[in-house]
Amino acid sequence: MPKPTADRCLSDDELTALRQAFERYGSGDGFWMAFTEIMDQAVTRLGCDRQIVVDEMRGAFHEWSKEDPQFL
Repeated sequence: MPKPTADRCLSDDELTALRQAFERYGSGDGFWMAFTEIMDQAVTRLGCDRQIVVDEMRGAFHEWSKEDPQFL
C-alpha cells in the first residue's frame, strides 16, 4: 500500500491512477471502480476519512482543469 505524501491522504501514485482512470473512462464505470478502490485504501490511513479524501480528489481535479478542461 502506498504511503501518503506529506500531510495528504492520497499518494502521488493514487492521484495518477485517478487521473488516468478519468482520462480513459470519463465518468463511466471504469472511473468509478478506480475511485472506489482508491477511496477504500485512503480512508484506512490514520487521520483520513471519506470527506478529507473527497476534498483532496476535488482539489486535484481543480488543478488538472487548469491545463485540461475535461476535468471541470
